[in-house]
Amino acid sequence: MRNLHLLFPMMFGLMALIMSTAPSMAASDDYVKGYISALINLDPQLKNIKVSVTNGQAVLRGFKEDQNQANTIKKWEKISELKDVIFIREPLPTKDQQDTSDRQDVAYIGKPDYVKFTKRLLFSPAIADPRSPRFSAGWQNYMGNNKLSSVGSVSFGETLSLTDIVRDNKIDHWEIGGNMFDLNFQGAVFSIFDLDGISKDLVNSDFWAALAVSWRRQTAFGDFSAMSRVFHQSSHLGDEYILFNGIGEEDRVNLSYEGLDLTGAWEPKEMNGLKLYAGGGYLFGREPASLDPWSVKIGVEKQWPNKIKWPGSERGFYPVAAVHIQTFEETGFEPDLSVVGGMQFNDPVAEDRQIRLLLSYFNGYSPNGQFYDEQLEFLGLGFQYQF
Repeated sequence: MRNLHLLFPMMFGLMALIMSTAPSMAASDDYVKGYISALINLDPQLKNIKVSVTNGQAVLRGFKEDQNQANTIKKWEKISELKDVIFIREPLPTKDQQDTSDRQDVAYIGKPDYVKFTKRLLFSPAIADPRSPRFSAGWQNYMGNNKLSSVGSVSFGETLSLTDIVRDNKIDHWEIGGNMFDLNFQGAVFSIFDLDGISKDLVNSDFWAALAVSWRRQTAFGDFSAMSRVFHQSSHLGDEYILFNGIGEEDRVNLSYEGLDLTGAWEPKEMNGLKLYAGGGYLFGREPASLDPWSVKIGVEKQWPNKIKWPGSERGFYPVAAVHIQTFEETGFEPDLSVVGGMQFNDPVAEDRQIRLLLSYFNGYSPNGQFYDEQLEFLGLGFQYQF
């Protein structure tokens, strides 16, 4: 198990290689639709246009046949991300022409509606879970802690859809009888730094990797989804933190384990933007072996699909709030509470990619591996970036 740390440079090297080659691949239909949607949202004269994308062809319904809009298309065609897209302009159909099947495939930009699921990930990582794999950076104020006060928190990670790679970067999940399936890889590093330290000392780093299967099904009651993972985590103290705090071998914990978990979620149809989820997990290959294996989690998220605009501008943000509660047998199943709230800058209905600015509050046992048996309470402010 000690050799597992050699896998992480390879894993993250693979992730970097995949991400670095992404621009050379043909953009997926979902990415193109999201990109065009963003362009339309930036121009108030285009706000009622409907867009759908299939096999690299973007159908723009409601585009007028005038010189101004023709020039708009020419500008879009010069954008590198849209250089392979074929634009088709169609008049906006009348109400009598809009049948049910049409409404399932095309959505009004900027308006909440339940449409056919076309996002990259069938199961989205929990917004308030401090151990969701994503890119993030933030400041945390530890309250009543005799070791740390002002802390910098960063993470580097993402959830990759392996179906995208197998199917030549096309957002087309495996579907069987109305059930959508995907295979995912998750990798992340979570680190904290002592901002009061002489050299902003690295305190703790957790290395995390998982292979997962995700599922989603759309019903009259809303969307149901789930993700099952087999994962590995190992935790390490920073060298400077060890040196400056006189930590000896007997004070350190060689924390490392593998595990299985399953999380299910429900997004009610009549409450667009609401997500409820729950799940549990079991650890094996535990070091130290005395670690108790079971854990349980529940959570709720709300992403408001209506933009709040900045005064005098078409730009704005979408409010978001989430609560994540997790309990571990090792700490007597006492609840660890994580609450976040703030704003995100991309449409949560139409787009996978999100940039969020969030206030956070945590109260429970520390999520930082080497301090897993210590109580922690903090307030924080930070950014999240999700591909």
